[in-house]
Amino acid sequence: MALEGATPASSFREVAEKSEVVITIGTDTPDVQQVLLGKNEVVEVLQTDTVVIVMSAISPTATREMADTIQQKGTHMLDAPVSGGEDGAIAGTSSIMVGGNEALFNRSLPIFEVMGKRILSI
Repeated sequence: MALEGATPASSFREVAEKSEVVITIGTDTPDVQQVLLGKNEVVEVLQTDTVVIVMSAISPTATREMADTIQQKGTHMLDAPVSGGEDGAIAGTSSIMVGGNEALFNRSLPIFEVMGKRILSI
C-alpha cells in the first residue's frame, strides 16, 4: 500500500533511481558507505542534480570522500547530522546541523523544517 505521495520500492537503488532527494540516516560510517557506494551502487543511478542528504554523525573524512564521489556523478550532497534522539525525531523537534552548498541548503530547507525544529546552516 502506498502512502500519499509515496511509492513503495524494493531496494535502495530503486528509491535512488526515482528520487530528486535521497536521505540516509545510518548508524555509522560503514552503513552509510554501504548504502551509497556499496554493491547496490546507489550513487550510480542518481539522477543529475539529485541531492543526497546524509543525516548521520559519521567520519568527516568519509563524508568528504562520499561527497566527492557523488559530485563526480553530477549530483550533490549535504552533510546534515541530527541531534535530539528518537524522541526528538518522533516529535519533530530535532536539531539539524547542515553543512554544504548554501543554494542546496535553501532548496532542501522545506524538508529539514518537517524533520526538525532547529535547523542550522554551518
